[in-house]
Amino acid sequence: MTYTPKSLEWFKARLNKRVYRDSTGCECSNCAYVVKNGLVVGDEEHARHLADIDADFAAEGVFCNYRDEK
Repeated sequence: MTYTPKSLEWFKARLNKRVYRDSTGCECSNCAYVVKNGLVVGDEEHARHLADIDADFAAEGVFCNYRDEK
């Protein structure tokens, strides 16, 4: 399976909306919370950060699989 990270445009289209992702293997309380509850894309800077993180993780073979539904 080929994973394509979500684009900045994808995240910007979800400003002020909740998105969900898979576990990246990190078990810290913040990551566990986000995997369980999702997170709200707050503003354009946050959208840019999420797009960058998704691409960076994918380059390392870790797939966040951001999506609209849990």
